[in-house]
Amino acid sequence: MEVIYENYGLEEVLFLLIIIPVMLLFYYFARKGGMNRRGWFFLFTRFVLVSLIAIALASPFIAKMDHEFKNVTSITILYDKSGSMGVFGNVNETVSKFYREIKGAVGNMTGYRDSVQMKYFAEENRTDIGNVLYQETLGETKDKNLLILVSDGNNNYGKDTGSLAQLLSDANITVSAFIPMITESDVYVSDLEGEKKIPANSDYELKVVIKKVGSDVARYRLDLRLDNKLLHTSKETQDVPERKIYFTFSISSEGPHEISVEIFPETPDRFKLNNKFIKSIDVVERPNIVLMTDNKDSPLYSILSNNYDIDVVNDLTYTDMYSYDAVIVDNQPGSKFGSSVVNSLYKYIINGNGLVVIGGDKSYEKGNYYNSQFETLLPVLSTEPPKRKRKRLVVLFLIDISESTGYGLGGESKVDVEKAIAINLIEQLNPEDMVGVIAFNVDAYIISDIAKLEDNKQVVEDKIKRLRFGGGTDMYAALTKAEGMLESFSEDKVIILISDGIIKRRSRQEPTIARVEKLKEKEIKLYSVGVGFDTDENFMTRLSNAGGGQYFGVENYQRLKLEFEEKEKKEKDQYILEIYNRYHFITRNLKTPYFPSIKDHNGVTEKSIAQLLITTRDNMPILTVWRFGLGRVASLTTDNGLGWAPNLYTQERYNRLIPAMTNWVIGNLEKRKRVNIETNDIFSGENAEIMLKSEKVPVLVIENEEGIGEEVTLTQTDVDIYLGNVPSMEPGFYMIAADSSLGDDTDAIAVNYPREINELGINYAVLSNVVLSTGGRLYNYSNISELETDVLQYAKEGSFVTVFQRTPLRIYFLLAVMSLFFIDVVTRRVLEIIRLRREG
Repeated sequence: MEVIYENYGLEEVLFLLIIIPVMLLFYYFARKGGMNRRGWFFLFTRFVLVSLIAIALASPFIAKMDHEFKNVTSITILYDKSGSMGVFGNVNETVSKFYREIKGAVGNMTGYRDSVQMKYFAEENRTDIGNVLYQETLGETKDKNLLILVSDGNNNYGKDTGSLAQLLSDANITVSAFIPMITESDVYVSDLEGEKKIPANSDYELKVVIKKVGSDVARYRLDLRLDNKLLHTSKETQDVPERKIYFTFSISSEGPHEISVEIFPETPDRFKLNNKFIKSIDVVERPNIVLMTDNKDSPLYSILSNNYDIDVVNDLTYTDMYSYDAVIVDNQPGSKFGSSVVNSLYKYIINGNGLVVIGGDKSYEKGNYYNSQFETLLPVLSTEPPKRKRKRLVVLFLIDISESTGYGLGGESKVDVEKAIAINLIEQLNPEDMVGVIAFNVDAYIISDIAKLEDNKQVVEDKIKRLRFGGGTDMYAALTKAEGMLESFSEDKVIILISDGIIKRRSRQEPTIARVEKLKEKEIKLYSVGVGFDTDENFMTRLSNAGGGQYFGVENYQRLKLEFEEKEKKEKDQYILEIYNRYHFITRNLKTPYFPSIKDHNGVTEKSIAQLLITTRDNMPILTVWRFGLGRVASLTTDNGLGWAPNLYTQERYNRLIPAMTNWVIGNLEKRKRVNIETNDIFSGENAEIMLKSEKVPVLVIENEEGIGEEVTLTQTDVDIYLGNVPSMEPGFYMIAADSSLGDDTDAIAVNYPREINELGINYAVLSNVVLSTGGRLYNYSNISELETDVLQYAKEGSFVTVFQRTPLRIYFLLAVMSLFFIDVVTRRVLEIIRLRREG
């Protein structure tokens, strides 16, 4: 066992135990007495000799701390050479100069020039940041490893960068990123957004996304074509990074069609290949709808007739529902839905069909739906909640203070925005509500125990204002601590999670969601608010859904306070509508989060497992949906546009709601076909996956623009499901045809320019996620000198190591033993000679 005190130490301290029996022996003779001076001297010298021998055996040494350079760190510059880096101009000269200076400075300082190296990665048409980072974890690693990523962060191939955080950490790798300066301008067509399949002769809405990089105002001519026929041309000016342009048109002929948008820039444009984007759509036979209504002259009927084939009835008793793709009920009283009709609707819906129920002065609470058999099919109860003061709430705020919240959001850091949101929501709570606060990164910290707000409000807000960011992110510990804090309360319990949702280890997402589901089982509801440009909205939405709550973006978090208010329809002259859930199929492509006013609506309450999509500003349900068996049901609790809601049907920016709602309840527009192709457009160089549904083995052929066809090999993956794969497709418009003994189908695939030049500029979300998860930093072009300073400091700290040096002292103690023994022997001999001479 080794012992060190200040600069001295013993390697084997247990040998000192030898001194103990010697001391006891010395003590024994000392007490016994009767010894003369010579005896005492003999006893003392032997005690000293044994002690010195014991010390020598313990291997004494002098400890000395020294410093020296060793090759224990590596610095690697990973230089992205993909095509999208072209907007940064002559970045190669900047990076090469930086590499030479760092290599020389580190070499002069440490003597190890090979500690600094530069590696190129990526190809012209793809960027594989995830792959190159993963390869670095497999290579020979030093005690410390710094990667300097020179890239725009647009990762479009290979491994997901977000899943590499733990691997990089385990390999002692820190990643920092150098962001070059954009010196070139480019304007391009980024996407054409619209439904893949549409009914013939229906209104089709296309959203054209035009993006630009660089400081110049872009001017260009825009041409929209359908099957090479010009539909629109216009001169455009763009001074924002992204612009959305909407077009509405109809297509009469069924089958695949090609939509193309091409721009002709008049201002500097780095890339020409990305100026054109094509999209394939499949125009299918118009679905058959049965509309139960008393008003064929309503705006509802007008919109439906423009998009679907409609049969109008005033009674469903003798209607063959299975010959229709959806049933729409317009303002009908409950008396028209007897047991036989409801039973037929029940079987129709659970077998995969859809139902829409439109409100009005004869429906829902005005039509005696409440507690009826018909109401069991609907996602709402046809009654308003009782008018009462809401119960006291127990609200626990979970605020993310991880490293990622230190980055900016509109001039403020995310954590500052989080604090403002939390304080604003606290201001909306009632004084008698109970409030607590937990801050979390990888650990959870109780900032304020749960207490009545009126007694603790100022203290809570002050503590929130003093929060500071730092560390990684893991919500699990915070959720566990929240459960412990809430479990003793009997009131309604709510967790409000404020975060960007960026978790260092993505493998922790599923356990976190499972944890939230357990909280829901204990009647603890979770709402989440996202902050930041890089918020993981998918994960945050899944968390809220698992917790029985709702996800809100930073732009509409104030709607969260309506969740805590008792719903009560207040009579008004008008009601402003808002999108409550903008992530659903029906609402995701609506142009605005705000709708016009309506004059009235039915008073209903959404059922617990239903999805609320559109509400009034005081949170009363307007559009509520749910899945019922294999089918789908939607409740629109305003009328058909004749009385209460004319703006909802007549204004172009809002009337897409009705077709979107109807298409959702229908589901697959071609579900009645015996052979059905499903595919998506891709970028060049990617593989095209073609899914085919057929009860008999089909033949699938793909044909290019020159009319050259090729049969695609199919693999059966499930009952009546086949999958074909066409690798590395070149740009163009490809027709697809499938045929079996039961029928045939056609479709198309649009293959656009390489994905590499579809996202230009800096992808801060990817870069910040990689950098923050490994403890690195982001550096802009303007602070490259700071990067050089930090790299040299990193090399110094990683290579300038402390060395522990020992100087053994055993030999000196052994020499002391030998010298003392020699002196003792000589002295004793001399004294003996003197004594003999005196006696003689």
